[in-house]
Amino acid sequence: MDNQRISKNVILTRKDILLSCLILAVFCGACFLAFFFGIENVGAAPNFVGAAVSRTVLYLVSAGIFALFACLMFLSFWVFRREGLKRHRLLILACLITLVAYVGCVLAGYLTLYALPVCVAAIITAHLLDTRLGFVINILMVLLVLHFSLGIQLTQKSTEGGYTAIIMPASVWLLYGCLLTFQSGRNVSRLQFLARLFLNMLFVLPIVILFLLLNPLDKMNEVILETAIGFLAQAAFPLILIPILEFAFNLPTNNRFIILADYKQPLLARLASEAPATFNHSQTVGNFAEGCASAIGENVYLARAAAMYHDVGKLANVQYYTENQAGGVNPHDNIPPELSADIIRHHAEDGYEMARKAGIPEEIAIMCREHHGTMPMAYFVNKAIKMTDDDTNFDPSLYCYRGPIPHSKIAAILMICDSSEATIRAMKTNDRNLIDGVVQKIIHERIEAGQFDNCG
Repeated sequence: MDNQRISKNVILTRKDILLSCLILAVFCGACFLAFFFGIENVGAAPNFVGAAVSRTVLYLVSAGIFALFACLMFLSFWVFRREGLKRHRLLILACLITLVAYVGCVLAGYLTLYALPVCVAAIITAHLLDTRLGFVINILMVLLVLHFSLGIQLTQKSTEGGYTAIIMPASVWLLYGCLLTFQSGRNVSRLQFLARLFLNMLFVLPIVILFLLLNPLDKMNEVILETAIGFLAQAAFPLILIPILEFAFNLPTNNRFIILADYKQPLLARLASEAPATFNHSQTVGNFAEGCASAIGENVYLARAAAMYHDVGKLANVQYYTENQAGGVNPHDNIPPELSADIIRHHAEDGYEMARKAGIPEEIAIMCREHHGTMPMAYFVNKAIKMTDDDTNFDPSLYCYRGPIPHSKIAAILMICDSSEATIRAMKTNDRNLIDGVVQKIIHERIEAGQFDNCG
């Protein structure tokens, strides 16, 4: 997975780590406040009959538990999504989702322990960020809710249903959350998610009924109904919140990739209007990239979206690119090769800036810069050599792209497909063997130039 490779290559500064720790400290404090007010409100309720343990000890131990949970959250991001400790919006999102879900559980806990939104944070995290992070957050959420329930139990002399009323729902949410988290990754569509949710509910609900038959509780029919409502709540909240969070945090999900690749998107509509040949090139590259990504098990939606935006930087100087010179007039004929190379080179950086301003996720925008890597512009190199009398003063770096080189398999695919499409189009031949040879040459040239060294 690209996420694993990215996490290993992210370099964190002291500032990144300190800011991450500050965010997690705020998260830890907010969770403790929710726990504190939850316990105090229960203690102030009319049925409160006295503390079985010292509240001071309970709060001190709870503060340590919340600090431990914050440390585990930091460790999970360090291992699974280290870039979240650098791009802090990802860490903030995970903490915010977990906090809101925990507060929701505390508030709902006054009514029932069987219909709590325990799994919501894990499902949303798995769908928007990473399945492994979602799995960790699911376990943390179950432990947080179990801790709150036990806190209520310890501050009262008796609780209806005893510890069975706590352990049973916690076990159910742990099982249900783990099943849904592993099936709610970023490559899962809304319809697939909904279908899997109901299938899991049909699997877990009989287990709940069997548990209740073996450990009878008062008002069993109500317990079963509340548990079923809890299952449905795990579906409703993520389906409502995921699209909102995708947009608010500009997250790279499949649904967002599909929307961004729509030709009606402002930047693509402008590309189609002002540079139709470049737009057609991007469409073809998208078809190639999607096929290549599918063949090696990479994200086809990201591949197509990245291909559609990779050349938007050409909008800054449309007439300087071969595919847009329909009239046969080439402005490069009248300017020195150094200036030509500088103009062509800038479309990578210009594309990145345009994509960022348009609100395109970084995962797509960065490929505007990476799709040429640090490769030389052979046409202008040869032109400059012909115009240079003294080869000893020739500087080939003036005719190279500035990079960076591709950072992922998708970016490498885009680099290969972009160069291959342009070269094959210029060849004007359908000879498959000849085309295969050209593509293999393009790939080997980039391997020799070290363009794929960071692709994992």
